[in-house]
Amino acid sequence: MSKKLGLNPGTVRDQASRLNAQLGALDSIASTVKATRNAAQYPQSYGLGPGDKVMAPEYLGTASSACSDISAATGAARNLISVAYSNVSEQESASGAGSSGSRPSTGKPATDGAPRGEGNDDTVTTTIIGSTATADGGYKSNSGGGTDAPTSYKDLSKPKFDDAKEEYNFETETQDGTTVNTTRTTDNGDSTTENSDETFSGTTTTNGVKVTVTDDSVETSNETSTVTGVTNTNTNKTTGDDGSSSETTTETTATKGTTTGTSVTVEDDSVTYTAKSEAEVRAAASLSGKFDNGSGVSGEGEVSAEASAKIAAEASVKISDDGTVVAAASASVGATAAVAAAGRIEAGVASATGSVKAQATVSAAATATGTIGPDGASVAAGVSAMAVASASASGSVEVMGVSAGATGEVYAGIGVKAEVEISATIDSVSVSVDVGAALGIGAGVSFDIDFSPKEMVSDLKKLFW
Repeated sequence: MSKKLGLNPGTVRDQASRLNAQLGALDSIASTVKATRNAAQYPQSYGLGPGDKVMAPEYLGTASSACSDISAATGAARNLISVAYSNVSEQESASGAGSSGSRPSTGKPATDGAPRGEGNDDTVTTTIIGSTATADGGYKSNSGGGTDAPTSYKDLSKPKFDDAKEEYNFETETQDGTTVNTTRTTDNGDSTTENSDETFSGTTTTNGVKVTVTDDSVETSNETSTVTGVTNTNTNKTTGDDGSSSETTTETTATKGTTTGTSVTVEDDSVTYTAKSEAEVRAAASLSGKFDNGSGVSGEGEVSAEASAKIAAEASVKISDDGTVVAAASASVGATAAVAAAGRIEAGVASATGSVKAQATVSAAATATGTIGPDGASVAAGVSAMAVASASASGSVEVMGVSAGATGEVYAGIGVKAEVEISATIDSVSVSVDVGAALGIGAGVSFDIDFSPKEMVSDLKKLFW
């Protein structure tokens, strides 16, 4: 089967139209950056006199690189649009579909010719193999000057106002894989059951570019993430002729993914280069359901479990006009496991809710920073590790406007750290070491009671009128 099967022509054309509307903004950014670089390189051509500065000479290369990155992003976007249009046209030509963008499927009604009735069922399976692509972009502007309400004397005496900021972003997402959807409808005589099962197996790749402009800096960043795995969603719904109903949904996911990104930040007196990378493995499962017996009793509930492990690293270099160079690096690794359950039931004028949750986390991190400048050099490094486990439970009951609830929580954790800092200048050399450990054990309980006369009167009316 062609890999072009599975594209939704209507969706592709709609996304392409939205993307085209945003590309002009990115073109404008590239033009502005290029004009600024040219003005700094050839000031007389732009009416600038000796001594007038637009951009420090050492940042001309960075500005040129930023301009190239933006132009490459817009070029890639336009190429993506062209490929998408070509693919949907070929798909429509091969399948005989019109521009409505109907999706191909392999429908297989599982009936044997028997008339509809008790015990009969219909099954339809749809398989989509191939690639789907979406793209989106946006622009946000904050004129600055705003501030939050003060919460302390310091905030009141010296309020901090928001900086003016403009942000342009563009993102593409591509899914490569297989989606199998099976829908089964069963007639039970006095009720009907509908079951839907969908499984996606494949890879989702996301590419994003963002440009942030403030009064003090221009930051250009890009990020790429890839997630590979399987996701299954199963929904089962039964509707009775007497008005009763029940529904359950089960979702399971197993994925592994990586994210990488780089950024360049240009300020008045410095430029910073940053790179980061992370990898994650995740598995999760959840089950949710609800029911209504048609006689005033209903309820809903959910249980879930999740386990994940992540490793991340980041490095940056900041170069200032005065010759100071600051290099920093960090790395971390962690794992988390959590289970949770929650439920609610209502019967006439009474209701009850409850929830429980337990979580365990272990993590370790290391950081290092080195500074070299005209006044000397310094280096700092640190490591830390921690393990925490917690559990909580809460519940409440309400009857005719009177409600009571309680919440309890326990936790236990242990952590260690070690930090070293060395500084050397022409005047002095200093060394500092900090080693510590922490042990935490705690528990808490809280209660609340609430009374609503208005709600009590309303519930009493339901009983007697």
